Amino acid sequence: MESIKPAGQVSHTLQSGGSEFQMEMYTSVLSVYQEWSTFVPGHKLFFQSRYLKMLEECPPENMRFRYVMLYQDRTLVGCLYFQIVHYNAYQSMNLDNERARKKNSWGQNVIDTSKEYLARSLDLDGLIMGNLLTTGQNAFHFDPSIRLKDQIEIADTTMNEVRELLIQSGIHTRLAFVKDFPEDYFGEKFLSKSKCQEYYRLEAYPNMVMDIDPAWQSFDDYMDALKSKYRVANNKAIEKFEPVEKRLLHPDKLDALGSRMYALYRNISSTASFNLFFLNPGYFPTLGQHLEKEVSVYGYFLDGELIGFYTVLHNEFELDAHFLGYDPDLNRDHMLYKNMLLDMIREAIEHKQPRIIFSRTAMGIKSSVGAVEQDMSCYIQHKNRLQNLLFARFFDWLKPDKDWIIRQPFKDR
Repeated sequence: MESIKPAGQVSHTLQSGGSEFQMEMYTSVLSVYQEWSTFVPGHKLFFQSRYLKMLEECPPENMRFRYVMLYQDRTLVGCLYFQIVHYNAYQSMNLDNERARKKNSWGQNVIDTSKEYLARSLDLDGLIMGNLLTTGQNAFHFDPSIRLKDQIEIADTTMNEVRELLIQSGIHTRLAFVKDFPEDYFGEKFLSKSKCQEYYRLEAYPNMVMDIDPAWQSFDDYMDALKSKYRVANNKAIEKFEPVEKRLLHPDKLDALGSRMYALYRNISSTASFNLFFLNPGYFPTLGQHLEKEVSVYGYFLDGELIGFYTVLHNEFELDAHFLGYDPDLNRDHMLYKNMLLDMIREAIEHKQPRIIFSRTAMGIKSSVGAVEQDMSCYIQHKNRLQNLLFARFFDWLKPDKDWIIRQPFKDR
């Protein structure tokens, strides 16, 4: 079906794989809201116009956006999403937290000092193909008639064209970051060897996912499927949670709680050894306003005070765990985080959603409730070969140690 090509902010002809595309690039999804929304499948919630519009309204600090639409014979065949961020490696690292987790040896101090020296030199604008705030392939969507190999080639060509167009507008993105893919999309299976050499594949934390057994009609069925020691551990967590009140927070209530939610979120996010961004303080109320039908926000209250919360998004085929926060001291007393995971499982069963996307972090505890690892591929690309080696070394240093144990909590798995 043909679509009328709208007037874009930037128009450009793009050549890729022997085919020619008309490329339109925009600074706001509002310029193409309906066409983008119609083209992208409904289950790609984080790639839908309504989520992208929400993020535009309350972006992380210094984040800008570009939306690319590709046409052939006036028919839309591809949408690609880009974020532009200013990246300061030293500010992103939290060496104090990292040092606290490791032995304070002479050798480790040398490594940390080297990291700090290198990080201070990495201060630049970066282009992200994909979404820093989400896990999964939220970088592009093409017409299904285009082969996956061709999609990757087109995405690679488009990203390079976007970088050139940004330079013309005075934005020099020295580093490109591409995320998240379920296999080595930017490897030799899909790209030429010379192209592959432009990308450095990062070893990132895996995505944690959990399939919900169709036989589970209630949370009790899930508990019955667990081995004894995991069922006992879950019951202990639920028992410790008893003084806490759980409430579904309606969107019109989020404004009043927004500052407290943000403080609880920062309690957790600020303890990470590495952060590429922090959410906008208005993120949670804005999320509830724009995605009222898809998002559920739950608050944990003790003596009337909000001590923790979590957000989930109901996608068509899965429940997506989103951002959360809690009081670390009360977490120890009432096992707040463990109960959040159990509550998400309970909700997925009740809503008959076949899968939970638990996302990254806390792999050990997520594994203990039934989640499994799903490896994801991310990449960096730097125009300067020497700088690419520098970034490769830096990200090698940031490569996470696998310091968690994968559990097998189910009786028959």
